[in-house]
This record gives sequence, C-alpha cells and structure tokens, in this order.
Amino acid sequence: MSRFVARTGALLVLGWSLAGNGFEVVIQGQRLVPEEDSQTCIEIAGEYPGVRIEASEVGKVPQVCYSDAKRDILSIHNVTFVALAQPEATAAVSPVEEAETRPLAETGDEAQKPVSLQPEVVIEFQHTFPPGPNGRVMARAKIGGFFATADGVGVATGSRLRYEGLFIQGGGEDTIAGPFEYTVGEAMDSALFDNKAKKRYLIAGPRTLKAKLSFQFAAVGQKLTLSPRASVSIDTGSRFEDKLEEMEEGIEVPGVGSSKETAPSGEEPLDLEEELNL
Repeated sequence: MSRFVARTGALLVLGWSLAGNGFEVVIQGQRLVPEEDSQTCIEIAGEYPGVRIEASEVGKVPQVCYSDAKRDILSIHNVTFVALAQPEATAAVSPVEEAETRPLAETGDEAQKPVSLQPEVVIEFQHTFPPGPNGRVMARAKIGGFFATADGVGVATGSRLRYEGLFIQGGGEDTIAGPFEYTVGEAMDSALFDNKAKKRYLIAGPRTLKAKLSFQFAAVGQKLTLSPRASVSIDTGSRFEDKLEEMEEGIEVPGVGSSKETAPSGEEPLDLEEELNL
C-alpha cells in the first residue's frame, strides 16, 4: 500500500512537471524550451527569419525568465532586435502592401507619411504557474524601450510595435487592459515608448501568463531595444499606487479607512533583476 501511495505521489509530481510548467518562447515560429525542468530562463540570442537578437549591454545575456518567489512574473531581458533582410519574404509582398500604414492606438506624431515596412516579427512567451497568490490579485503588463536607425542618425520613422499581456486560466484567455500599439513619428522623442497596464482578477489554482510582441522595422539594420522591465506579472495588488487608486474610485481597501485623507500603506515595487537572480 505504501509503495502504491509513494508511486502515485511521484506520478502526480511528474504530471505537474510535464503538464503544468508550460515554459516556452516562440520566435518567428521557432519554439524554444528549457533543457531542464529546473531552468527558469531561456536564452534567445541568435538569428531568426528577419531579425537578429543580441545583448543590449556588454556582458548581459538576452533571455526570457520567470519567477514565482515573491510574485508570478514572466519577463524578457537584455534584448536588442536588429532588422535583417528577407529577400524571399519581401518579394512575396506587393508594393501596395509594403507601403500600407494602419492606424494605431498611439503614435509618436499626429501626421505620418506612408513608409515601406519590413515583414512583421512575432515573439511569444509563456509560463504556467502553480497556485498562489489566490483570491483578488492584480495582473500587470509593462513594456518600454526605443527604436533606433542603423547608424544612430535620424529617426526610425514608421517603425511600429504591438505588445499584449495575457492572463489565462480554465481555458479562458484575457488581455490585460488591452494591447499597446505604437508607431514612431518624425520627432526624435517619438522613438521612445513606455506603457503600463493592469487589471484585477479573482483567481484560484494554476494560471498562465503570456506575452505577445510583434513589430515591424521601416528599414533593414534598424534596432529595437527593450527596457529591463518588459514583463507580465501577478501580485496581490497591495502597492501604494494600487490602494490610492482604489480609494479615489471609492473602493473599500482592507485595513484602510474610507477617508481619502488616510494614506494607505503598500508594498514597494520589487527589484526585477534581484528577484529573477540575473
């Protein structure tokens, strides 16, 4: 009997390891997974169709990592994307399609001239976390960075990106406060972008966090560098800013009086590199 119980327990643990981990990165259709179950980072440097991924800083490694030590978080680090030529893909696209400029939710300039764009680069990464934190939580999606020309002169006008953080549980997939879309304008400052989104959920049990990043360069050689904190995460929602917003919206915050003059206490934002042991 004891042998059966021990074996059953081992099978349950093995089942969670195989079915519950779900840590993967897909770049231009190429799937990357950890070599071992214990790995919390996947290195992504190298060349893929239409793009090269290299380190944004000397001595750093481009990678996607996760942690559930203090919160559930999935993040991409130390990354610069460089546009490569795609002769075959470019030839398959008509001149009209190349010059197409779709309206996006946010742009660097109000008026923008149509530009020829390189084929779209698509990157997705996800991880399934074990239960906790449960109950009322806050999901967050963050991204920041900048586009640059090949030689650093001028502006990468027309280059654009779309970033979406997703919360998945029970077969349902929900976008965290909508996707972020951005197009570089003609002003130099428009090449820089930064966005934060968050949404409340009531959850229990395993949950999956996923990020989708797609972008197009206006020319071969242009670069996209992401800030260190591009991530999707879940926490208890007890930061000062969260509690202050809830008080302003008239939502009762546990342990805090209803008066708006009462300053709520909250957790300080975590050091991402320290949290992920980078």
